[in-house]
Amino acid sequence: MSVADSETLIRHAPADQRLKPGPDHGRTGGGSAAPMPLQYRPDIDGLRAVAVILVVLFHFGVKGFSGGYIGVDVFFVISGFLITSLIHDEIVQGRFSFARFYERRIRRIIPALFVVVAASFVAGWFILLPWDYDNFARSALATVTFVSNIWFWHETEDYFSRAGEYAPLLHTWSLAVEEQFYIVFPPLLILLARLLRPRRLMALVAAVCAVSFVYSAFLVAHQPEAAFFLSPGRAWELGLGALLALGLAPRLGNDWLREALAVAGLAAIIAAAVLFRHGTPFPGYAALAPCLGAAALIHTGVRGPGQRQTWVARTLSLRPVVFIGLISYSLYLWHWPILVFLRHVFADPVLPARVTLLAAGASGAAAVLSWLFVERPLRARGRIRRREVFVAWGAASVVIGCLALSICLTDGMRGRAMSPAVLAADAATRDRNPRTDECFEVDPKAGLCTFGAADGAKADLLFWGDSHANSLLPGMDVAARAINRSGVFAALGGCPPLLDFMSDDGDAALECKQFNDAVMAELNNREDIRTVVLTARWVAYVEGKGRNKEAADPAASFQSAVMRTVETIRASGRSVLILGDVPDVGWDVPRRIIAAERWNLPLPPVPDLAAARALNADAAQALAAAARRPSVRFVPLIDALCRPQCVVTEDDGRPIFSDTDHLTASAARDLLAPILIEALTGQQVPALGDH
Repeated sequence: MSVADSETLIRHAPADQRLKPGPDHGRTGGGSAAPMPLQYRPDIDGLRAVAVILVVLFHFGVKGFSGGYIGVDVFFVISGFLITSLIHDEIVQGRFSFARFYERRIRRIIPALFVVVAASFVAGWFILLPWDYDNFARSALATVTFVSNIWFWHETEDYFSRAGEYAPLLHTWSLAVEEQFYIVFPPLLILLARLLRPRRLMALVAAVCAVSFVYSAFLVAHQPEAAFFLSPGRAWELGLGALLALGLAPRLGNDWLREALAVAGLAAIIAAAVLFRHGTPFPGYAALAPCLGAAALIHTGVRGPGQRQTWVARTLSLRPVVFIGLISYSLYLWHWPILVFLRHVFADPVLPARVTLLAAGASGAAAVLSWLFVERPLRARGRIRRREVFVAWGAASVVIGCLALSICLTDGMRGRAMSPAVLAADAATRDRNPRTDECFEVDPKAGLCTFGAADGAKADLLFWGDSHANSLLPGMDVAARAINRSGVFAALGGCPPLLDFMSDDGDAALECKQFNDAVMAELNNREDIRTVVLTARWVAYVEGKGRNKEAADPAASFQSAVMRTVETIRASGRSVLILGDVPDVGWDVPRRIIAAERWNLPLPPVPDLAAARALNADAAQALAAAARRPSVRFVPLIDALCRPQCVVTEDDGRPIFSDTDHLTASAARDLLAPILIEALTGQQVPALGDH
């Protein structure tokens, strides 16, 4: 999200003058026509307040605002409207200057942003571990070069991912989108204004917006992360505001119609913030609600002669609301790093209530101070001349870039004083399947990656599952090599290896079904595979967020899917080996160990065998029932890792989990490979005990 749009000052030109260059158009001096008076729009500052409040509520995890991220879309519409209005005014007056335009942008955006980045470098020195500090430095470099949207698209993939929850500068992605808009749009608008009549210009901008919207909808269906982060899929939102500024929408003469449209616009924004959630396909079609809502509020806020201000505009123009709008840029910039650094300290994305309140208060205080002592003074043009603005921006960018590079070249400044236990835990967070990029979430139609014997042994195994299967692949690889067997691997995050099992996760459930159908088709096309090994975070599909909430009995629905899958595989003449899940500790093991070492925060209790079995009871019962079929075996893993207390570290203190429930690659090789060897060779396995 970004609140780095232009000052809420609009000069309204007569309709017949829209985008007609004056005789001095393009000069840096004044035009021949007298400047029209600036008209302040307090309701737009109020709309800013609504947008930033929604985003802050979402980021702080306030219930009821699961779609608060749509505040970014509201800001994109505002930004497109204000920037186009100001450019349009200067074109009409023949006074537009690229130097003046970018000077205003620098004064508006850079000072507060760079102060936040600098403060984050300082906080990161004390709080972030080497790996995290290195990642932060890279994101800071991307931020000051206005490509952080591309960086976070590449590094976090999903805005809502765990990686994103611990990235202090994640929120700058939208600043990058706006800056890319500022680079491309003004010169394009100037050129087109010279070549085209106003109506044709509006038609062309509308056509570009339509193409961007269609492309956004396409990306949401095929590359949702790219649709969220990258500019081509967001351009239509800024363009919608631009079309308002160019006069596409006719002025409304009926007060009751204006009132109704304003209420509908506000309702659309609030409804999206309340009803949307992580799983909502976004932006695409879903973004129409907040964007059109914002456009409606901006348009109905304009009064003609003798017209009264709408009820919504009057509410948005209240002084307390306007004040929040005035500090919205600083509030947005500060609240997220404060929240993220506290997450690093407490090693948990969900902070204690008292800490959350403290973070909210600190964010508000930092925003007010930043607005008073950074934003306002440095936006005043009398104190610093234009040349000095550009020089200062360049110098600050170089300093931040050099600092970021020095952190990267020193491996996150690993020389900072940290205990061996902290460094070992930090290493565990990165000790993941080294073949993840190659093997995980690969389209089966494109060919599945292989594992096991390297001497050309014929593949006779299919290892199929979700992200837990991906974390176990290093152990499976060791086991297969030890007995001179090889296989192929298929896994999709959040997707159990169960045929026709539908959760309520919308498009994710459909993607899961398509993936599993493709795996089964691949299996049916091969004669070499004789054994199918299934594993997943089973409990999530019985009781967690991946379960089928529409089913009257989720456990029965899960068991039915297990039986259906097993019978389908058996019917193809293969045997089935079902691996139980590893214990779910319930807390991020390496990060909590680090918090205990560095900040003296107590470690949560470690579950024992009884607790782990109880959590997995329904899933284990369904899997054990399936194992009563011929050629089907079930090997529980919990018994091996809970003796009786569940193991969370090796004997030397190294965590065996990279987070709350995924084994490290080292643990998969050291602890699970022997169990997998026994299972694959058909030797006697431990009794199912209480299962």
